[in-house]
Amino acid sequence: MSIFGDLDTTQVNDDPFFVKPDTYFAVCTDAEVKVSELPSSNEGNHVTQLVITWNINEPDNEFHGKKQIEYFSLFPERQGVWENYTPEEKTATKWLKRRLRRGFDLSESEMDSVNPSDLQGREAFITLKATQGKEGTKNAGRTFINIADAVSKRLYEEENNSSNKFSDSLGL
Repeated sequence: MSIFGDLDTTQVNDDPFFVKPDTYFAVCTDAEVKVSELPSSNEGNHVTQLVITWNINEPDNEFHGKKQIEYFSLFPERQGVWENYTPEEKTATKWLKRRLRRGFDLSESEMDSVNPSDLQGREAFITLKATQGKEGTKNAGRTFINIADAVSKRLYEEENNSSNKFSDSLGL
């Protein structure tokens, strides 16, 4: 008899961090700015990121308590001058702004003064998506589960109610 008893282990995902792609209710349990040295840098080059940790908060779900982490690049060396940002940095900044607007329901004025600690404890619906590692890299053939979107509870309800009203008006 197997140490697993009658369990068919072919049905068990062997990735302990796996979370099925879907939409989950979650709470931001940590948000902090981290500065990391680039591994291939001899000159002390570094990257600054806002790291956001979400915990799935659905007690009846098998993924309750699972962490999902997002990384957003920050560019303090640009000293807040938009014209100094490269096109890639502008795109990265727009993604962060989008997350703060949709996931944390922040207004323009709130964004200008938000601190990472202000994000902790906020709730949102996070949508996880499976993506494939890029061909020609060490991640080719690997599947990653990433956060595709985060929508605050208020916006989620607003978006779902408005779409339901629209489809109801069409008789769908």
